[in-house]
Amino acid sequence: MTDETSHEYRLFKRREKAATAGRRLPTEEELLPGMCFYRNDLCEDLREFGDRLARCLRKRKRSDLAPLVACLEELTVEPSKHGVVALEAALNAVEDTAGLSIEAARRRCLVYRAGFGDPDATAAISGEMALLAFEDLKSSDNPRMLWRALSCAAHSRDLAEDQRGGFYGRSPRGLELRYELSRYSYPFKSAIERLKPEAKKEVAARSDANPAVENEERSVSGDAPPAGTVVVLGEIGNASVSQGKQVPKEFEAIDGRPLPLPATPDLAACDRDWCRNSPTPARLSTRSSKDSSGGSTSGSGRPFW
Repeated sequence: MTDETSHEYRLFKRREKAATAGRRLPTEEELLPGMCFYRNDLCEDLREFGDRLARCLRKRKRSDLAPLVACLEELTVEPSKHGVVALEAALNAVEDTAGLSIEAARRRCLVYRAGFGDPDATAAISGEMALLAFEDLKSSDNPRMLWRALSCAAHSRDLAEDQRGGFYGRSPRGLELRYELSRYSYPFKSAIERLKPEAKKEVAARSDANPAVENEERSVSGDAPPAGTVVVLGEIGNASVSQGKQVPKEFEAIDGRPLPLPATPDLAACDRDWCRNSPTPARLSTRSSKDSSGGSTSGSGRPFW
């Protein structure tokens, strides 16, 4: 998947819009980068795919394809994960023939099972995404599929944990729209974006422009700041968009850096000095201290001072 300004990306979004409206069935290669299912629904996609492939196979009038046609017809009536598993078994018994790519059909079944929340299929899909990411990096510097593959791999582990606990999620509208997957996407995306040459050059330029700031030690993520300091901003900005690149410049003096934490004065000592120097505040101070320790307050419900 190329960047959002490319012709390929705009074409992808137009095809996705047509798939959402039910005007075309997305291909396996389009589902992996995150295109929604047919009519934005996994079961509708299953029905449409099963109906189209069954009609194509019936025209061949081959007896060895009858079990495969039966599985496809079953999916058009009642789409389910068990039906997809049965379809995979039928596909394994058939060899590639002219006009029919068994490998593409198997890959689509993996997408369906991942959509139903199968952890093994989700892990396999992450491998398919990794291969797409490798091809993308050959032709462009957009690592979008890379962090999607990592997110999918991490999500497969969560699915396995959920199923051991007896929880099964609902079917999504597409691999891109699964909330659990997007929960991992942003952290992986941020980590990968920080490694891009453009981001490194920007950090170096900021350091050259602000040598005084550079002399301060940045706090390493996950490490406790030095005693007497606090990290206000651990990280800010987004190097993948133009607006996000401007934000760190405004906060470069405190971004990820430990700041001195002023010590809180001894309030008890201040109270004693105040009472010693003025008898009237002493009475108010005594009553206020009593109120703060559990006594009554004024009629308004607030302490006297």
